Amino acid sequence: MIRRDKEGISTVRRRSQVRGAIAEAHVSRTDPRRSVARKYAVPDAPIKKWVPKPISRDQLDWGFVADILAARYGSPRLGNPEDPLDCLVYVMLTRKTDMEAAQRAFARLKKSFRTWDDALRVGQGKLVRLLHGTGLEEQRARDLRAALELIRGQYGKATLEPLRRLSNKRCLEFLVSLPGVGTKTARCTMLYTLGRRVFPADAHCIRILARMGVLRPSMEHRQAQEALADIIPGRHAYALHVNLVAHGQQTCTPTNPRHEDCVVRKLCRQYREEQERHWRSLTKTRTALDLFCGAGGTSLGLQAAGYRILAGVDEDLWACQTFRLNHPELPEARAVHKDIESLTGPRLAAILDGERPDVVIGGPPCQGFSMIGKRARGNNGSWDFVKDPRNHLYRHFVRLVRHFRPKIVVMENVPGICMGNHDTERRIRENLSRVTRRGPGYSVVSLEIAASSAGVPQRRRRWLFIGVSREHFEASAEAIADHIKRILEHADASPPTLRNAIADLPTLGQNDGEEVVRSSGGNTPISSYAAAMNARWPVIHNHVSRPLNVRDQKLYALLSPGQTGHDAVTEHGARHLMVYRDDVFHDKYRRLVYDTPSPTIVAHLSKDGHMFIHPDPDQNRSITVREAARIQSFPDDFILYGPRTSQFRQVGNAVPPLLAKSIGDAISEAVSRSGRPW
Repeated sequence: MIRRDKEGISTVRRRSQVRGAIAEAHVSRTDPRRSVARKYAVPDAPIKKWVPKPISRDQLDWGFVADILAARYGSPRLGNPEDPLDCLVYVMLTRKTDMEAAQRAFARLKKSFRTWDDALRVGQGKLVRLLHGTGLEEQRARDLRAALELIRGQYGKATLEPLRRLSNKRCLEFLVSLPGVGTKTARCTMLYTLGRRVFPADAHCIRILARMGVLRPSMEHRQAQEALADIIPGRHAYALHVNLVAHGQQTCTPTNPRHEDCVVRKLCRQYREEQERHWRSLTKTRTALDLFCGAGGTSLGLQAAGYRILAGVDEDLWACQTFRLNHPELPEARAVHKDIESLTGPRLAAILDGERPDVVIGGPPCQGFSMIGKRARGNNGSWDFVKDPRNHLYRHFVRLVRHFRPKIVVMENVPGICMGNHDTERRIRENLSRVTRRGPGYSVVSLEIAASSAGVPQRRRRWLFIGVSREHFEASAEAIADHIKRILEHADASPPTLRNAIADLPTLGQNDGEEVVRSSGGNTPISSYAAAMNARWPVIHNHVSRPLNVRDQKLYALLSPGQTGHDAVTEHGARHLMVYRDDVFHDKYRRLVYDTPSPTIVAHLSKDGHMFIHPDPDQNRSITVREAARIQSFPDDFILYGPRTSQFRQVGNAVPPLLAKSIGDAISEAVSRSGRPW
């Protein structure tokens, strides 16, 4: 007997439906094609996704290089004709001759002959005259005539269209059998006109890739051609070839390459080695060690303030990749991808080659802060901040400070570290003041600082603890610490607005943009802040907007600048569009305002951008990684590396470089005025 429920559905069928629903729910979590977000996604474009490869000294991410160069130069055809035989003749003429002279000679040939068969009906002398200016005119004329005769003998007339039916191997074999046609000329013809995934390596390509470390500088030309044919992935062959040639002609020239304009310099071994040699020569410059360095905002700011960064330490792989990429002067080992808990002082000292940092700076994540921290207290109110197990990373920060005994120590964190709890502040100050086991310790001051006071277009506040070594500065330590605090507290730079920060960036819709795009250059008016952020850089990185489902698109469209999801509910009855309770999450959906500084950029952007909807109603989307980086004062030539979720997290966790610079400047000024040497 089959048992049925109240709706008349058999138990077996009901169980089958439940199993199917569970399976479908599992698939929706694992397969983006079946997810709920995908179901409501806009159907006109796939989700834009970039899957980077970890940066290696020995292997380039070819897709990344190709994208950067293509954004810079636009993948030009470099004058190569569309017809295969036209292209073959053109490339033959450009070999070992001036490009403009070759182009003029090719134009004369095309004007003189209706077809290439006609060229075989004229005498050798006319061909020589038409090739005037290319050098070795008689040899070129003989090669051209012989090649055309062989082609006509093979195919009945002077055409290379039949090559489209041949394999790459047979196509290459036939072309190189022609007089005056080498491997590079043959591959150029195959690449430009037959759509074959082959890489022709000319002198520009070989020179640039040798400088980038892909080839040995001393490698013979023909050997380098064959090596690159095996190394370059076929799917990137066209973009890499044409843009490397353009790059070699315009920027990475044989003599005096223009590093200041090079969009791939951070991936270039020669440039990085030059920067490292310069970095090693700065032996008298004050030094800094960046713990919990993340993407490197602190290091970038301290560098701008005149400090020599010794190393950055972080456990996040992608953050370390970003740090390493944007600090070309540092040896690879100085971007230390390591959990600080397992990093000993002697091991880090070995990485620093025995150099002692003048400044140790870091923002150890601490959960035992503020009101939450009170849970660690006993009934009598006693609480040891250092022993709180949630603050283990702080303990390791203290451990490394104790090992290196720097002249200055800076710890930064969220204002909540001391909110409503002055005892926490006092205990941290006491702990840092006697952090060294020997010597008199540090004079420590603490203060809250606004990033906007350093010229950052953002309402971001941080709490700083700054310690000045009494061992090094002796009786002046307390005065120096107080002076640093006064300088930072009285900083009053007028913060730029959000419009100043991001209005010049390319307009995007939802699920729009590219990981690397060409900059508008000098065609768009920019603010002084944008100019300071290097907005004239030839390419823009990390400017891709998130996809939105239909529900969020409708909700975003209801919001005017300054409004939140609560306004959409009260004014438009849009409760059905809200995922979150509007009476609790008042600013969960928030459209930013152009004419004020931005709210604090947070790491939660890695999960969603609902609190950071673009202020322009015509751009119905949340902000991009590049816009968040601009708001954080990262310049446009600073590349955030890794998956997009990681990029957002790196930006949100970073100390704004302009804020770090103001801290570095304040320390330098206070020490200088004290008359004490570093």
